[in-house]
Amino acid sequence: MDSLKNVLRISTDDTVNMYLNRQIGVYYQEINRMTALAYFEEMLKLARKTKQKVWEAEALSRNGYVSCLIQNYSGGLKFLLLAQNLASKRNLEREMWNPGLLSKKNSAFDARMFILCDITNHLGLVHYFPGIIQKRCNIIMLSGS
Repeated sequence: MDSLKNVLRISTDDTVNMYLNRQIGVYYQEINRMTALAYFEEMLKLARKTKQKVWEAEALSRNGYVSCLIQNYSGGLKFLLLAQNLASKRNLEREMWNPGLLSKKNSAFDARMFILCDITNHLGLVHYFPGIIQKRCNIIMLSGS
């Protein structure tokens, strides 16, 4: 992690910085979600700045996932629907920077499909997590605690 942060500190390449922000955000998404969101927000800014639509969809998806984890379901849903709309566009990947970072075959199409599948999984969280919370609240109310 320290190496990634050091490279991010000195790099002047926006696309490299976009990817570094993604990697650091992925590292933090389960251990420090607010930190992860900050890195994913920066990734999103850089994806938009460099006009990397597939990477933008990935950043939106990551923001949506972490937003759901912190119980911001409406924000998570907003990010995920934007990501889904973007990633669903055919031929979006034509101008994708370095698809090999998301696809073992170095295929921009496969990378876009991977992101679209990830978005679908993350959308499940928007429906799944609130149900668990509601069940826990009902159990607590029934037990009188």
